[in-house]
Amino acid sequence: MDPSGTIWWWAQGITLGVICSLNALSWIMLMSANFDAGAEVQSGELGWMSLARKIRLVSPDMPTTGLFRGIPRPYI
Repeated sequence: MDPSGTIWWWAQGITLGVICSLNALSWIMLMSANFDAGAEVQSGELGWMSLARKIRLVSPDMPTTGLFRGIPRPYI
């Protein structure tokens, strides 16, 4: 809804179902990618805990499983 109160489009019926399903799928994919990459990396815990412990940060390798299997990576 815009500030004037006009509703330009409202999803109904099968369109609403498709949009809700795609939204749920995107959240599932996001959670899967976070799990594959490691929760400590995604939450920032890895960096903060290494700072608190006064140790050098050692980042894990780029994941190669799950959703990351199909992502091209630079070769260093």
